[in-house]
Amino acid sequence: MIRLIIACLIGLIVGLFLPANLNINSAFTVVLPMLLFSVGLSLGNIDLVSLVRNNKRFLILPILSLTGSCVFSLIYASLRGVGLKETLLAGSAMGFYSLPAIMVSTKFGAMAGTLLLITNMIREAIVILLAPLLVRLFGKQSMVAVGGATTMDVSLAMIKEVAGDEYVPIAVLNGLVLTIGVPFMTSLFINLNF
Repeated sequence: MIRLIIACLIGLIVGLFLPANLNINSAFTVVLPMLLFSVGLSLGNIDLVSLVRNNKRFLILPILSLTGSCVFSLIYASLRGVGLKETLLAGSAMGFYSLPAIMVSTKFGAMAGTLLLITNMIREAIVILLAPLLVRLFGKQSMVAVGGATTMDVSLAMIKEVAGDEYVPIAVLNGLVLTIGVPFMTSLFINLNF
């Protein structure tokens, strides 16, 4: 988490000294394929067949989590009177901020991409910092649901520590499904007209 904040701050500082008319979107055309390649490497390293076979009943968890996040985003946007599309994109990224943030920045500009990035960094921080409280208030599956796509990497250690070893495959499966699904959802919401 600290590395991400430092990287963001360095980017902010560098951005302050760049010319105002510089087209930063050209950098995204280089970074985006590299991110997709690294996601593919991560997914290719997992024994998908046995993971799904042994945890079929938990496939509903990422679907319900994504649905709940989208519904909450729609309610929030309606109550606060903020941009519906931007709020939905930020909420549906499920903690997967790198690729969706670049996709959103390329289409809607740096402000929308930054909103998505910060929203999902906060989501990740909530799981890491408040995991014991989440488990005590809402049960072990809540930590996996809130963690979203981060449950197969960044927040996995915290889930293992707080929920126990039996939740590791559930967390990995949850993160895997969302890591595969979120880029498609992001692309869908970017291209929908509303």
